Amino acid sequence: MKPLSAEEILDIAEISLALISLALKPAHRHLSPADFDLAYDLAKRLTRINNAKDNFEYNRQFWDGLFSKAQRLILQEVFRQLEDRMTRYWPLLLKLFPPETRPRHQEVLIEIYRKGKIAEAFRAYKKIYLEAIDQVIDHLGRKLAIPLGEFFEDGTPFLARGNTRAFDFCQLASMNLKPKRGSKLRQKRSSWRTRRNEDSRLGSSAPKAF
Repeated sequence: MKPLSAEEILDIAEISLALISLALKPAHRHLSPADFDLAYDLAKRLTRINNAKDNFEYNRQFWDGLFSKAQRLILQEVFRQLEDRMTRYWPLLLKLFPPETRPRHQEVLIEIYRKGKIAEAFRAYKKIYLEAIDQVIDHLGRKLAIPLGEFFEDGTPFLARGNTRAFDFCQLASMNLKPKRGSKLRQKRSSWRTRRNEDSRLGSSAPKAF
């Protein structure tokens, strides 16, 4: 099985946010008060339970409810594929975020979204969600799946070309090595950090996660 990858979860996060942003506006006009109540109940359950299987199922119900109301079948299909890829991350997410500190991004989304404030709801959701993803990436950074064939700044190869494996970033620090300038890994981590800082500045008035 492939190791958990900070690069993969970053890709999943970015694509998921794009799909959600496209679905929220068309879905809103088709959601009834009962739909909002159900979505909020599912969101609250997701902050309390510690079973990975139940978390996956409740999360699937939550997003299926919104995407089905948007009547954008391709968006829903792609989003479900991303959620399937996220399945193997659920045990780690539950470990990193126990109920007492778990992000409330879905609750906050529904609280604001049901008032018709679609853009504000998405911004609040995105801020909390990215904070959580950033913590996951920091955790995985200690054992980040590095593409083989990349090279350090001094010309030392990461590993042989053609496969991937977990590599301890503590070891990189002790070797005083960094991904070379222009490498895909370095570019992705740099662009992610830049967007995170911009989101923090722009979203400073959004509801707190914890």
